[in-house]
Amino acid sequence: AGSAAAADLNTIDAATTVTVDAAMASTITGTVANVKTAIAAAGITTATDYAVTLSDAGVSVADANTVDADTTGVITATITSGTAAALAALTGTGNAYTTTVTAGSAAAADLNTIDAATTVNVDAALASTITGTVANVKTAIAAAGITTATDYAVTLSDAGVSVADANTVDADTTGVITATITSGTAAALAALTGTGNAYTTTLSAGSAAATDLTSIDAKTTVAVGASAATTLTGTAAEIQAAYTANTAGTITGLGDEIATASDSGSVAATVLTDLDAVTTGAVGFASVTTLTGTAAQIQAAYTANTAGTITGLGNEIVTLSGTTSATDMGTVANLSTGAVSATALALANGTINNLAAGDTFGTGLTFTTHTSAVLANDANLQWNLTGTMLTIETVADSSTNIMIMLTGMASVSEAGGVFTITG
Repeated sequence: AGSAAAADLNTIDAATTVTVDAAMASTITGTVANVKTAIAAAGITTATDYAVTLSDAGVSVADANTVDADTTGVITATITSGTAAALAALTGTGNAYTTTVTAGSAAAADLNTIDAATTVNVDAALASTITGTVANVKTAIAAAGITTATDYAVTLSDAGVSVADANTVDADTTGVITATITSGTAAALAALTGTGNAYTTTLSAGSAAATDLTSIDAKTTVAVGASAATTLTGTAAEIQAAYTANTAGTITGLGDEIATASDSGSVAATVLTDLDAVTTGAVGFASVTTLTGTAAQIQAAYTANTAGTITGLGNEIVTLSGTTSATDMGTVANLSTGAVSATALALANGTINNLAAGDTFGTGLTFTTHTSAVLANDANLQWNLTGTMLTIETVADSSTNIMIMLTGMASVSEAGGVFTITG
């Protein structure tokens, strides 16, 4: 009983014509060539479960399998490095094989097979890419007996990989993961971790938050398929960012969605019309309380609202920038039930028929103090209120004037060149 060198068994076999009884030898040691000679010899009898320790610097898979076929005992050996596919051809389980996978691509299934064949860690640190189903890849990266690099790439062959599974793989490597992610809502797909992965993503039908879309876009180098989205939500800037990405080609399929903007308070009219220009669906701005811009910009927003491509307008405070003509002031005042204010009113002949309580406008010129709503003047302008008719004219040329018909019971006050209409 005990250990026997294969070379010694071969020498004894050569010395006698009687079978050498080595059944009590619990371990056979030596080079794989000597061990193969011993187990192939008709004149040597061994146990069926002897252990083997091979001294070679590298043993081929074929030679290891030859030895494995002769015993159920544990074989301790260093296997010549090779591809994962080549090493996966090792037979048996529970052997103490030292294995090293050569550089290149390795199938996760092969790594798992090698791991099952040996009790020694499988060195797969040189594998630059790991391929296969996500189930096999997850098994490989979770295995205590497989060592990988920290930046290996992954190519998953599944028709659809869940977000959770993709994130499990992403947590194990900084390399690029190439996979088709199972289609889902924008919120679900936005839970993908990592950046720079080559994920093919497709949104399911329904509403999508614009920030979720741009979040998905930031996580994959493949265009995000968003053609099934029916509604985009978020601020106008967030929604516009999604459409900008669509124009750039990193998101695809947008262009006919309803856009529901959450902007509230004061919003520039161009924000509304710019968003209206990128989708054929209606753009909703129900929470806007003040609309700002030039008369042309304001009118464009309300024209789109009348056409139905923008919705939710009609009762906003309107703040006009720049110098506004009398005609435009009257037109804008008729578009919203909210108060209208203009920075400056152009002093050209015209009549405004729609001003009412709450509206204000400046002339761009400074007045002296007025104590009543009767004719008053300074070096530039004079004004007079008769009933519901407000007349403003230049002192130098009284034929140049603006007549304003006030709606309802209204009065006018002026301070610092700004007229305020009150009820």
